[in-house]
Amino acid sequence: MPYSQELVWLQLFWPRPLSTQTVSELLQRLVADPHSGRLVFETRAHAKGLVFLLGVRSSQRDTIAHIVRELVPGVQYTDSTEQPADSGEATSLANLRPRMDKAARITTNRSERLLAVSQVEAATRRLLAACSELSPGECVTVQVQLGRRRPPRSVPYQSWWDVLMHGYRPPANTRLDKTDRCQYHCVQVSVRIGVAGMSHARARQQLLNIFGAMRSVETSHTRLRLTPESATRLNQASVPWYPFYTTSLLAASEIALLTGWPIGDSELPVLGPISPRVMPPPHWLSSTQSNLAGRVFGVSNAPGHTDTSLGISPADSLLHTVLLGPTGVGKSTAMLRLILADIRAGRGVLVIDPKSDLVTSLLERIPPSRHKDVVLLDPTMPQVVGLNPLVSQAARQQPDLVADSLLASFKSIFAESWGVRTEEVLAACLLTLARVSQSLPGVATLVAIPSLLTNPELRCRITSKIDDPLGVSSFWAKFDSWSPEQQRQVIAPVLNKLQQLVVRPHMRAVLGQTAPYFQLDELFTKRKIVLIRLNKGTLGAEAARLLGSLVMGQLWPLILGRANDPPTRRAITSIYIDEVHDFIQGIPGDLADALAQSRSLGVGFTMAHQYRSQLSLAMQRAIDANARNKICFELSGADAKDMAAMAASHLVPADFMLLSRFHIYASYWCEGAKTGWLSGTTLPPPSICSDPLAIAAASCARYGQPTEQVEAELRHALGWDTPTVHQTTPRNSGISGTSSVQTHFGRTTKSP
Repeated sequence: MPYSQELVWLQLFWPRPLSTQTVSELLQRLVADPHSGRLVFETRAHAKGLVFLLGVRSSQRDTIAHIVRELVPGVQYTDSTEQPADSGEATSLANLRPRMDKAARITTNRSERLLAVSQVEAATRRLLAACSELSPGECVTVQVQLGRRRPPRSVPYQSWWDVLMHGYRPPANTRLDKTDRCQYHCVQVSVRIGVAGMSHARARQQLLNIFGAMRSVETSHTRLRLTPESATRLNQASVPWYPFYTTSLLAASEIALLTGWPIGDSELPVLGPISPRVMPPPHWLSSTQSNLAGRVFGVSNAPGHTDTSLGISPADSLLHTVLLGPTGVGKSTAMLRLILADIRAGRGVLVIDPKSDLVTSLLERIPPSRHKDVVLLDPTMPQVVGLNPLVSQAARQQPDLVADSLLASFKSIFAESWGVRTEEVLAACLLTLARVSQSLPGVATLVAIPSLLTNPELRCRITSKIDDPLGVSSFWAKFDSWSPEQQRQVIAPVLNKLQQLVVRPHMRAVLGQTAPYFQLDELFTKRKIVLIRLNKGTLGAEAARLLGSLVMGQLWPLILGRANDPPTRRAITSIYIDEVHDFIQGIPGDLADALAQSRSLGVGFTMAHQYRSQLSLAMQRAIDANARNKICFELSGADAKDMAAMAASHLVPADFMLLSRFHIYASYWCEGAKTGWLSGTTLPPPSICSDPLAIAAASCARYGQPTEQVEAELRHALGWDTPTVHQTTPRNSGISGTSSVQTHFGRTTKSP
């Protein structure tokens, strides 16, 4: 039976950078232990790269694998029959170890001096360079086999002939220095090199090239020799037959010179640059896959772990998630899969999308069982879903609290241009409109604020419904006592800020509905799927920012209101915000406190943005501290430096900067433990299963109101001339709504 059949082969995936010290410690451990048995290291080069193999007796397989894993942090290995299915390489041992056609053996002379062990990195570079520029079908192998061990000696080894002629030398330690091999643990080493797929002349030249690279580590005392070898011995990893087979007695530090392992922290031939380096997941992560509940955004790309899913469980999503990377790298795709997992699980979901692509992709993939839960808010649609916090259930019960919440949102949105007079005027307006929401529901909208300030007749009609002489009524009395010029000076800052609410008809259609068919609290009470599409290209960047921020401002008191519910009734609700820097300002107060409170109230935020500089310093600190789950794509220099600092010594800025599209570094929490930074690739979107036009039309018919109808009602309520409205679309009537949606999506076909 050939000796090679006694070996099991592991494919090794060395971490990079791989330090000389790490390799030295590993080899010293293996050389010093006689129980490690026979070991065969192979480095095989082909046109596509390098393959590193370790042959070990089956009885020692687990022991040696444990030693390698513990002494070389980050190393990965797989059995020859356990290669990643998507690696593109055949997985059999015959494909990992193709047969060599020609071979040679490299030995040393009998010198007791070490080779040039200080040149490990340079020797590695020269050896790998000799194995480069191979054509398809060609292969080069460097095989290093460890045999019998020899412990350290006090004096150099003397052959029997030397003893006979000169006698024993005295055991004087002063005769030893660091270049004497005898003072180290040594091992009998058989070094073979082989080639395959080459002509006779090229094979000979390739063997000489490899030998020439190895000779660079010779010293004045220790030389290497090249002698012919049977290719069969290399293919079978045959055991040398002592004493007739010439081997070399080498120390651990010398073996590192000849293995061809990727030692060093610089770019190496065949292997290329170190960055972006592959970071394996922790060994325990694979046992948590069943708890992800489908919330998977990617898979590990570490060898031997490509079947390990990367995902954030529903419970861990409450620790909040941030996705960072420029446009086009795959953030939306990763968010898409998380959102769909929440939708399939029946959770309440709110998505703010400033580009519309994410919402469109979601509409194409929402399962039929949840079509009726979709609420599509798109101000540019002909039939629009409205948001009016002044007529909500909370406003009817606690109007002053709703007014204060809205004021805090406006103050946060316009923090850079906020003044005392602005706050006084806007507070009076909001308190007034919130208190008359039941007696004068037609005017209780944010759109009415400019008219309240500029139309004396309307102001008189509204303020007459309020009896608060010590509060808001005193402000209006003072306001009416001012001259028109004084009034204009006072209200100018407020009107300037609210201009985006009233200047565009589609904004009025959203915020001006006095009896909207949808209330935002249904996100929590009925677990609705609220998709807010704020396309900056059609809506305007400032209008989109303002509306999205107002949505966040309306959402915040509803989140705080969950404190009144027992924890068992706080179903997890997910909030997804793309381009978070544009909308997160709507949350009043300190963002760090808000994220911390949301976690305890069962609301998880998933936030995406392109550059850290888009966030203020306070926002950066809040998200860094409270968004415990981080997913990073390709980053710019400044962002890469910041994230590398968070990754401690595990990653460097170049790793983040050189990521390919859909490749990520992620660090997140899983069942109370932190995964550390790991690498992976995001998964593609699921297949399309729904008609987005039909879902959008149904949502508009169920929850929306025609823009013309809203405009007419506003004009009538605010005292402006009302044009004739020839036709309105009643609620739950989807015929004209479907046709309008198809026109909005650029479709020319009409519904039956």
